[in-house]
Amino acid sequence: MPRWLRALDQATVRTGNSTAPDSGPTGAIGAGELVVGAITTCGSPSAVTPGSSQGQAFTIRSQTSSGSADLEDVLRSAAGTQDARAIFAASTDWYAMGDFPRRTLRRRTQRATSTPQVSAAFSFPAPISQNCR
Repeated sequence: MPRWLRALDQATVRTGNSTAPDSGPTGAIGAGELVVGAITTCGSPSAVTPGSSQGQAFTIRSQTSSGSADLEDVLRSAAGTQDARAIFAASTDWYAMGDFPRRTLRRRTQRATSTPQVSAAFSFPAPISQNCR
């Protein structure tokens, strides 16, 4: 199992070509969980509007200037299946991943009193990012 995947309880990945990337649903989770979404594309969607999952809006934490890579989260989810979603200004190819971290990571985030800082230097695993070549 890749090291980056060990920190996740569940993860879903989908690909498509549209203005509406969607990771597909994870299994059901309880309310109050941290949900993370990541979207990358080989194109340039221009502008990206964060989506929502179970009525809870995502917040974009990190993004390239062209919108070709975005990292978003919901700090406290509603109960149910979760999807990472966004809306692009222009249709393009995309890869979307939705997940939530293992319980030990979630507890630390839920105890935090401020918004967690996410590095602007995130990247997808090689099998996904290599498809842009």
